[in-house]
Amino acid sequence: MKITNFEKLAARRGRSREQYLEEFQRVHGRDRTPPEYDSTTMKGWHLYINVKIVPKFWAPRDEQSSQRSLRFINAYAQIAQRVAKQFGAQVLEVQGKRIHFFLEKEIEDDTQIIALADALINVLYKSLKTFDAEVFRGLAAAADFGPTVGVNTIGSDSIISLGPAACSPAKRLNSTRSGHLMHRIALSNKWREIELLDRSIGGGYSSSQQDIIGGLMAEIEQAIPGYQAASFEIRTNVAGSFYYESKGFNPFEQATLIQGFFARADLDGFTAQIADAFDADNPDETIATLVTSFKETTNDVDRLLRNFGSNRVVQLNWAGDCANFIVLPELNEDFQDSRTYLPTIVGAQWHDEMSDDDRKWVLGIAGDDDANGASTDGTILLATIQLGSLKFRISAGWSVGNSLKAQEAAGSRNGDTVLHEKDHKHLNDVHCKGFTRLAGTEFYCAHKLSMAGIQAVCAAGASYTSTPEFSPKPYSLGDS
Repeated sequence: MKITNFEKLAARRGRSREQYLEEFQRVHGRDRTPPEYDSTTMKGWHLYINVKIVPKFWAPRDEQSSQRSLRFINAYAQIAQRVAKQFGAQVLEVQGKRIHFFLEKEIEDDTQIIALADALINVLYKSLKTFDAEVFRGLAAAADFGPTVGVNTIGSDSIISLGPAACSPAKRLNSTRSGHLMHRIALSNKWREIELLDRSIGGGYSSSQQDIIGGLMAEIEQAIPGYQAASFEIRTNVAGSFYYESKGFNPFEQATLIQGFFARADLDGFTAQIADAFDADNPDETIATLVTSFKETTNDVDRLLRNFGSNRVVQLNWAGDCANFIVLPELNEDFQDSRTYLPTIVGAQWHDEMSDDDRKWVLGIAGDDDANGASTDGTILLATIQLGSLKFRISAGWSVGNSLKAQEAAGSRNGDTVLHEKDHKHLNDVHCKGFTRLAGTEFYCAHKLSMAGIQAVCAAGASYTSTPEFSPKPYSLGDS
């Protein structure tokens, strides 16, 4: 059987930089240096599933709720991977509640993806209710077929997928009802939502697949007590000097509760460029140019976030063409103090450094909903979920989901910084200027924020007449 380029790309995951260097130089010569990224075109189905969790367990504030949340997410990911393997699908990303699979196929046939989604929904519903019925509130799926570009990065086991087939189902998940699959009908541009929950497991499968699913259910039932007994060491109260001063500390090696702002920056229009590239007269050359541009962008983001003034930043995995990161309060400053200005500063710094004629961004930022008391506001859980040899960094908290909602808010456009109303109300007189409510939403938006604009407001004599000084200083927060 011929090994495809995607299989080669996927096989490189779960290996250290040293292992990859050794393998590369064994083939290409000791004087050669491997690229930081590897990429390939890939064709097939992209399927996302999203589990619904009782809010207090998705936004944990203490060690006890964090333990329960991590046990649930770990069981969810382990069971989902077991099911996907039976259909030849691979996990590309684990993003906490959301898992992204890829089923490589040359021919578009939606019976294949319906069978996979059917198994995932029904097996997970039954298993997760048994595992922890108080936490579990449902599961939905969305899928699309088409050519995409897969990008692998050294130091991360997630594969970044670029193109409409990877992007469009992710955007449809939140509106898909529990127990349902939303998918594009094969060989058409029409989408449909079909109910899969409680159909007889095995309906539409071959007899051999039914046997496999039956055996899989028996294995999962035996594995559930072990998942329920899993224990995670969780580091708490590390948002102060310990966190800043511990050089080399990696918050993902040990589950960690921190306080900060979650930000998600979408590279506007890039998905459409990838789609156009596949239809170009010389697609290979056009795609290669775009991938090179994307790699340069990720490197620029890395440099910016490692030199982000006086604030430490935790970098997270990209989700397609969206950068994800957490900005922490300054040393000797608490989360409540930073709420008065930091979201605006993050937006201004981002657009000053990352926006140009070729790169336009929509930036969503979220902090907290004020529902649990100031001492735990802005809490985010960081952890690593391990599936075999693969490690996936995840984050959980109110700000994680609401930064995505902000970035996707109706009415936003490139050049915008978008905040939830719960965060906007905390901004002081200077840093709230320029924000207006997006009609019919719970979000506020500012267009083309800049540090120069903020300083001009200060100079004009606003009641708050100073803004923090930002002098870039290099640092690294572990391997994040």
